[in-house]
Amino acid sequence: MQLINKILFVALASGAGVYWWTKEQARVEYDRQVGALATTMDRRMADPMSPSGQADALFMRSLVILADFRDLKQRKRLEADETDFLNDALSAAGYNNPSEIGAISRNLRENITVCQQLKIFGDGSGSQAMLTGQAPVIQSGPFKSESLILVRRLSPQMAPEVVNHPANFALVPDPAADLIWPFTVNNQVLQTAADLKTANVLDTASYDIIRRQNGILKE
Repeated sequence: MQLINKILFVALASGAGVYWWTKEQARVEYDRQVGALATTMDRRMADPMSPSGQADALFMRSLVILADFRDLKQRKRLEADETDFLNDALSAAGYNNPSEIGAISRNLRENITVCQQLKIFGDGSGSQAMLTGQAPVIQSGPFKSESLILVRRLSPQMAPEVVNHPANFALVPDPAADLIWPFTVNNQVLQTAADLKTANVLDTASYDIIRRQNGILKE
């Protein structure tokens, strides 16, 4: 009987050890993911005076990091909620306005959805391209084999102060870019402008100009 008790004790102790080791590994991995996204989304990248090419590269890299986070979640190596992850990472990156964090989070998710629909992360080549700041190749849909490029929802002509803001980026197929940028004012553009105005990133005068331009285009 004593031998059985000892075996049970060792088994329970081993199980507890594995559980806590797994928890600790998940915590370490979560902290690593938060740090990686915070580094690429550093608030300094949003400065309109920053080189646009550098801001482009960092935003694309951030999408790969978010895709990696989702993959770890799917494989149950992480339990953290994605909203908490984005809030933690963006707060660490220097964003402290909840409205601004919400706008950036929505934009990251919208662009990730585009990547998923076009199978950008399928074979790893798309991820590798984006990690190095290059335009990935579309793997599915009517624009297959074309490049997926990064544009601004609010063009520099509309709002130069937010040209590098991470809520302002959009991934679009290269052949379609000239059709929607830089002069189109659609619902996404208006929503971006409203989000950035609420976050005190876009000033009221610029926002009013964009709204008026939308009214003119609809006439």
